Amino acid sequence: MPSAVARAFGGAPVDAAFLCAANPMGVGLSGEGFSEIAAQRSTSQMSVFIERMANHMGAIVPYSARPQLEELAGTYASGGGDASFERLASLMGSTPRPAWMQVDPNARCAANRNAAPALVAGAIDWTCANARTFSCSDIPAHCTNNTYRTADYIFSRYYEEQGAAASPLEQCSFSGAAIFAPSSLYNRWTGSAQCVVGGHVAPPSGTTPQMDVGPDDPWQASTSAPTPGTSQQEGPRSTLLFLDYSSAPPSSPGAARWSLL
Repeated sequence: MPSAVARAFGGAPVDAAFLCAANPMGVGLSGEGFSEIAAQRSTSQMSVFIERMANHMGAIVPYSARPQLEELAGTYASGGGDASFERLASLMGSTPRPAWMQVDPNARCAANRNAAPALVAGAIDWTCANARTFSCSDIPAHCTNNTYRTADYIFSRYYEEQGAAASPLEQCSFSGAAIFAPSSLYNRWTGSAQCVVGGHVAPPSGTTPQMDVGPDDPWQASTSAPTPGTSQQEGPRSTLLFLDYSSAPPSSPGAARWSLL
């Protein structure tokens, strides 16, 4: 049928195999997700997957470094005994980081705006129960009227609590509820920069933070004021490379080992 339609109206037929293949923007950033993309033997698909990993580690890939990214993606897309998710994660997490990764020193562990509010709320509950150096009862008011901003406050402080050995792949995952976001990303989220650890001062009393609504901003601030942990929150508008999907609640930071989602 696709070929018949193409002959009748011109153009190329639908590539069903491509459309049904695993999407590097949607698979988990884990060994399983890596295997799904590697099985396609596609450098371009693997490149997207690896760039998502970089974003989840608080880094971006500058345009000038894309040839290096493509070369690495080609190596991992071709398969082989050394082409594993664990090896890739070890390479990207090494010190110093690969030259093609531009790491943001102001990156913070924050709520993943593409995660369901219920998932984020579950991660908030777990983190509050396991925090050692801060109390969730001390969250400032401007961070308590939105589940994602509440999570920004809590996740960023929990990650800092883990010390210098903390890894975005292990301590900033929460089964997809969190992302180690570069400042260029969380600065676009309404109020996030005021809530993450080390963030800006709170907005003056009686003022409203500027809405972060733009052509590539997938989130729009909610007008409701739920209590921390509730789920009536912001909703998606579009997809950014930084964002991911998940459905399972977190059990512990260790459960996220070698898995960003």
